[in-house]
Amino acid sequence: MFANYLEIAPWLGIVLGGIAGCLVVGLIAMSRGARFSDLAGHPGKQLWSVIFAIPIPFILQLAGSMIPGLILALVWLTAAPIIGLKTVFKPAMRLKMSQLVIGNGIYAIVTLIVFMIVVAIF
Repeated sequence: MFANYLEIAPWLGIVLGGIAGCLVVGLIAMSRGARFSDLAGHPGKQLWSVIFAIPIPFILQLAGSMIPGLILALVWLTAAPIIGLKTVFKPAMRLKMSQLVIGNGIYAIVTLIVFMIVVAIF
């Protein structure tokens, strides 16, 4: 089950997907008036984006087939950052739940797309 973690492709997909998801959400938030340095420009935010992406290969294998795996991974990548933001990072308490779901949903979609492309290439 964990054999995929011994290869380089999943790790490249995790790192590049997490960073890409963070950057896209940061660019979208920047277009709404937020400062880039507070969002995707902060290395800690990109690190958390990569950390949340680590279970993707496990989740995809756990589901057994592609579509349920992608759905579970989307749920994980949307819910885990929301839980982290609401429990650890107190400034996020000011954000509405709809903003968090939309932002983290975009992060989840971009992260999964980049992950799947990188794994397919390598």
